[in-house]
Amino acid sequence: MKKLEDWIDLIEDELPEVEVVELELLLRYSVTDRRAYLNMTRLRELVRAVDPITIEEKEIIMNPEYNQKLTGKIMAQIKRASRSTKVLKKDNLLKLEMGSVS
Repeated sequence: MKKLEDWIDLIEDELPEVEVVELELLLRYSVTDRRAYLNMTRLRELVRAVDPITIEEKEIIMNPEYNQKLTGKIMAQIKRASRSTKVLKKDNLLKLEMGSVS
């Protein structure tokens, strides 16, 4: 059986043609792989029926500019959290030196 990511990429039409052919051979000759693939496609259909993604949302998610901005926001939050952690550590060290940490 192939990796789960390979099957998901096949379902999403995101695999190179060479790998598609390889997976299609597995589907033809492996009952286990065929069952797993069918179950994943059914699950995908159910998820989309409950929470469909619109074309506009998919275009936004796949937009490199959107991803760069999102990455920048995430990194800024990480830096802020890192700074506040350092301040807390310094405060605790000062309290420890002064003997007031419980």
